Amino acid sequence: MPLTAEHAADLGAYAGRVFDHHRARPYFVRLPVREGLRGGDRVADEDERAGHYGEKTAAFARAQRDGVLTDEAAAGQPVHAVIALTASWSVLPQLTRMRVPALVGAGPDAQREALVSLVRRLAARPPGGDAGGPAAGTAAAPDRLPLTHDEQQRPEHRSER
Repeated sequence: MPLTAEHAADLGAYAGRVFDHHRARPYFVRLPVREGLRGGDRVADEDERAGHYGEKTAAFARAQRDGVLTDEAAAGQPVHAVIALTASWSVLPQLTRMRVPALVGAGPDAQREALVSLVRRLAARPPGGDAGGPAAGTAAAPDRLPLTHDEQQRPEHRSER
């Protein structure tokens, strides 16, 4: 499923389209899962596929530079998260039943809407975020998300004041 900078501007809607694609063609998500479980250093057509995912990451990065999406994480992280969140509905149905049974009972339309809403919240720029650089409170490394509250409480992360 192509991801352009315009699609990235509403990453939730993009996630909804990927969800629909996976529901209609579940083998597209199950094959890479099996491939990962099989292990190995390389997979079929890896360079071509990496280029495809690189295009998605570049589109997300353009939307970040345009100030449309959060820049609190390197572009590859949210793109990977959308792929993982979307795939999880079809490859981890047992976790869905255990963690969100109401959504299972409500059906695929409710599951899709929950996914779209969640991804929109994850990708949104925080209020008052600076479009020219990292948002306040982000870690210095571009591939590291800010520490969670629990991480901040651990002795190795807590600074003595």
